[in-house]
Amino acid sequence: MSEAAAARAPLEFGRVWALTGRMLRHLAVLLLVMGLLLFAIPNIIFSALLSMALPPLMNASYSDFESALFTARAIGIGRLAFPLFTLYLLQAGVLRHVFATREGRKASLGDSLLFALRRAGTAVGLALVIFLCVAAGTLLLVVPGVLIWTSWSMALPLAVQEGAGLNDSLNRSGALVRGNRGPVFAVSLVLFLGLLAAEVVVRVGGVMWLAPTFNLVLGDMVLPMAIAVLAVETFAAVAFAAAFTATYIQLRGLDADSDATAEVFV
Repeated sequence: MSEAAAARAPLEFGRVWALTGRMLRHLAVLLLVMGLLLFAIPNIIFSALLSMALPPLMNASYSDFESALFTARAIGIGRLAFPLFTLYLLQAGVLRHVFATREGRKASLGDSLLFALRRAGTAVGLALVIFLCVAAGTLLLVVPGVLIWTSWSMALPLAVQEGAGLNDSLNRSGALVRGNRGPVFAVSLVLFLGLLAAEVVVRVGGVMWLAPTFNLVLGDMVLPMAIAVLAVETFAAVAFAAAFTATYIQLRGLDADSDATAEVFV
């Protein structure tokens, strides 16, 4: 099926979630391990490095103010963009495993991890470009940011699965999503609202149940809450990787391929 034809075919929202559910069920252990290694641990390390970098900035002298301000802004951008980078690494690993299985090749955890790490440069480039453009669009009128995110949501699969370059993957993503922006955005919105609801439950539950039950003060809850929130975010990242792999599969018309061998495609 050509890219133009795939883009004209309506995206079936229910079909996306059916494929996502199959991936989460059949590949649960592999996805959670990849989520830990490619999303959770890198974000823990990055946060730890930031916690060591911030105190010197807080104590910078007035003469170093401009330099400290620039560094602080760069750190702020990195703190927001880094999870997107690790999310793209995770998605690359998921794509590798799913398509290797589909093609009847041996798909191992190690192979999927190495595949993702080898494409770290692609993930960095896409994460920075997409994050900065979406942030700028959102600050302007919100809607441009939503449109940019939706249009470029298939750039990572096109880059890692089909070998498209940075500009090519962004342009081809826009062409592939065209005509299906509503359903594609709806997939993102459901995932975001699910993550938001889960974090609210964890945070409110921690304050209203955990603290009174174990007689904890707020200071004692910082580490448990951080671990719980990271667990929620890691599961959300795994779900995002599976859902956007399923979206790519359907937009490319691959879910109708009778030669597919992986359980997630049948």
